[in-house]
Amino acid sequence: MNALKIAVIASLAATAVAERAYSQSCTTMPPQSDFTIEEVAMAPGTPMDIAAAKDGKIYWVERTGAFKSWDPATKAVTTIKNFEVLSSSPGASQYYLAVETGLEGLTLDPEFAINHWVYIRYAVPASKLTGLSAHSLGPIERLSRFTLKNNDKEVDMTTEKTILEYKIYAQCCHFGGDVEFGSDGNIWMTTGDNIHWNYSNTNPYQDANPYSDVRSTSANTNDLRGKTLRIRPLRFPDTETPAPGVGTTYEIPAGNLFPPGTANTRPEVYTMGHRNPFSIGIHPDPAKHWLVIGEAGGMDDDGAGGEDEVNVTTVPGFFGWPFWAGNNVPYNKPNYQGALNPFANPQATPNESKQNTGLKVLPPAIPAAISIATGAFKLANTCLGVTWGWVKYDPMLDSKAKWPPFLEGKALVSAYGSADVNVATVDANGKVTRLDKLFSASPFTTDVLKATQGADGAFYVARGDGINFNASSVARIYRVAYKGACFTVSNRPTASRLAGLLAQRVRVAHMGGNTEVTLPAGIKRAEAYGTDGRLVWESPRSDGAARITRTIPASVANGMLQLRYFQD
Repeated sequence: MNALKIAVIASLAATAVAERAYSQSCTTMPPQSDFTIEEVAMAPGTPMDIAAAKDGKIYWVERTGAFKSWDPATKAVTTIKNFEVLSSSPGASQYYLAVETGLEGLTLDPEFAINHWVYIRYAVPASKLTGLSAHSLGPIERLSRFTLKNNDKEVDMTTEKTILEYKIYAQCCHFGGDVEFGSDGNIWMTTGDNIHWNYSNTNPYQDANPYSDVRSTSANTNDLRGKTLRIRPLRFPDTETPAPGVGTTYEIPAGNLFPPGTANTRPEVYTMGHRNPFSIGIHPDPAKHWLVIGEAGGMDDDGAGGEDEVNVTTVPGFFGWPFWAGNNVPYNKPNYQGALNPFANPQATPNESKQNTGLKVLPPAIPAAISIATGAFKLANTCLGVTWGWVKYDPMLDSKAKWPPFLEGKALVSAYGSADVNVATVDANGKVTRLDKLFSASPFTTDVLKATQGADGAFYVARGDGINFNASSVARIYRVAYKGACFTVSNRPTASRLAGLLAQRVRVAHMGGNTEVTLPAGIKRAEAYGTDGRLVWESPRSDGAARITRTIPASVANGMLQLRYFQD
């Protein structure tokens, strides 16, 4: 009997013991009393995005420019860098951009433990902008890579590498800003429509000034605003500083909305037709890459037909704004001469704006999975459209704080303001099939901007304050850990997740070089750990290849690796 079969049998035996110890709450929705909420840090600059490292540290960015971390071992908060950004820089007020811009997005490189790379999305400060006036096209939104040093407590500013940037109108509002790495090695980033709500909610069909025509951004296939972007960053060294763009700092992965070379389109676009897709989550299953998108969808103006939305999608597509809302209901502003939506077919909506530089007929509109009034599922929350992301349950994670297996693969949905947190169950086709309340509205669920699941399996929640994201003494980072009946159960609970696990030791051919690893049949993912327990790399099987080759850093102790193989 080979080692793989022995490992599987041992795993199944452990699983049988564990499952006998299960209580009812391991297979049903856990009550709120099964969780503990711990305040771990103040974040007075209002946290706009949050990320978790595999060593347990939590990182976040605050709108006014602070980049911080929290260490669970010491409970200490470190201010890594105070960035100068547009919202807080001298002269910003002349651009009418004090609201929502700033330090907006953050994600850690998949190999952060080795290369110490962080990707930060920010609005370039006024000191680096010239010749601009209110409403002009010119301020810059930038995604840059930085390298941390001094035990990840300091940014080496000489290492900034601009990965992607685009211009915005010098006005409030709607900038999106969430940045996430998927398990596919791609960066996903949201961008808002960059149209002030006074304009976009008054007349989205008006041919007028460019800055007031939302069809020129969100519904424009040749513009990066009002979108979810998906790019694969190139892994060039810090000694190089290429100009940002396709082929120099990033590539276009297969499967985006528009294939590269399609006329009048941007190949970076994965989804479009969003008003302000503020938060996203990428499904933890590396074979799926499904998105859950929390979108502020136009409820600022009562009666216009807009709806805040939660969109769940398994494919790229167009989500309707500004023509359609909720369950593809026409977006109309009453009592405006000629402003009613003149189109009747969401499957082929024309974009007739004179400001439109993209396709003249848009892809079929995808209805919202959840919205306030007309979605397939309804949540009547003002400012609905906040998602905490998907729940991941790792049976091999030795943590008593990790969330229970019943919640695995479900999406957490909330709203800005005082709101419940709901659990969306999604079937094998990516369709929401039910909603259940997990947490009742309370201070820690109020004004949540972003959340992430940490290395310990707990959720870390970034709470802000005020609809304008003002700096506030009530802004916090919370840790939400599980303590319920599954707490005492073995951390190896399901046969399907354990089947195929194999650990073995292999010797690296030479320090700092490559090692070739043969994947056993049926294995879909591999992880490699150094003898010190640090994760060195992880890789999914691609294109059915039986072998994977990875560069091994010289820091790997004794030239040895510990491998873990997974069938899921």
